[in-house]
Amino acid sequence: MARGQIEDRIYKNRVEDLAKAIGIDTKLSLLTGLEIQSTVEGDNLETQAVAKPESLTKEVYEQIVKTALLHEMLGQELTDWSAGNFINNDGQIKLVDLGGTQTITDQSASAERLAQISNIGESFHCAGDDTSKKAKLKQQVTDLHQEITGDTQTMQRLMGEVIATLDENRIGYDAG
Repeated sequence: MARGQIEDRIYKNRVEDLAKAIGIDTKLSLLTGLEIQSTVEGDNLETQAVAKPESLTKEVYEQIVKTALLHEMLGQELTDWSAGNFINNDGQIKLVDLGGTQTITDQSASAERLAQISNIGESFHCAGDDTSKKAKLKQQVTDLHQEITGDTQTMQRLMGEVIATLDENRIGYDAG
């Protein structure tokens, strides 16, 4: 873990807040600089979607968007949008790699950060480098992204759910 990430975690505690909000148990060892995280059972989203593309549903993608909104509300951004970083735990999609989480430095780029979620479409690795399947998954992600983020009512509902999650966990956030 980089020095800046450790410093952010010690002084700002935002990654722990994020972990709590998404339902994973994580601790930082100051002695070793390692993040210690409990195991999240389930299939990673990449493996699941490659094996069964129809498993990448609107409901699944909405949970991914909510993860981005949680980051945003906590002044954080995820820089590693990869399907392999998410686990489907009995229908709950959980981000399990917080290593790509960092403090937002450009407050004005919220829309650009939201657009980065669709990078998940580039992260699928198909057996035998099946370009047709890869292209279909990428298009599926693009379509889901546009459908969800382009719908004001859906985004308002998701933001309301994110705020409720933060309030339930007694996590302060930037309402900005």
